[in-house]
Amino acid sequence: MDRIAITGVPGTGKTTVLGKIISDYVKVQETVLLCSNTNRAVDVSILKALEVSDYEATPIKEQSLRWGKIFLTKE
Repeated sequence: MDRIAITGVPGTGKTTVLGKIISDYVKVQETVLLCSNTNRAVDVSILKALEVSDYEATPIKEQSLRWGKIFLTKE
């Protein structure tokens, strides 16, 4: 899968799905590029990926490169 688009109205779980996808790819040592037009969207997505991976089950924090001003540290 080269690209994926997740669409839906607010509250339908888009961020949770994105977090799970990121977590699953990182667990199998795949590279993930996450882009957005806002820093907040990137931060929320990374925090969700950490949440769905139980923080310890995946090396997201250790293998992430975050470029741009950090908007959130906790949601």
